[in-house]
Amino acid sequence: MPISRPEDMSEAFAAAVEGADVERLLALYDPSICYVSRRGEVAQGHEGIRHAFRWLEGFAGKMETENQYCVVCGDTALVRATWRIHGTGAGGRVIDSSGLSAEVLRRGADGTWRYIVDHPFGGNP
Repeated sequence: MPISRPEDMSEAFAAAVEGADVERLLALYDPSICYVSRRGEVAQGHEGIRHAFRWLEGFAGKMETENQYCVVCGDTALVRATWRIHGTGAGGRVIDSSGLSAEVLRRGADGTWRYIVDHPFGGNP
């Protein structure tokens, strides 16, 4: 589902995670995305994102998000959100992670907002 308001991105992301739907997640990202992992590694592009989200295989659980702010400047937005993911992954592996994100979104010519920079832990102290 295309995102027409940047403040709706966190909720759309959580829904895709809860559905363990990598393709739905990829649709939220611009093809030039830079995604920063917990270890500070940067994945680029949709194939990098696909690799970064391989933990979603077999995921069953919940993701909670709450935007702290959404600042829009023309076709660019800065979003900061608290988030928590808890559930199980492939083989019953426990997944329990949380953070404070820093995200940059851009509105495309079609009016859809997509991540161009996603740093799930970028707002953590």
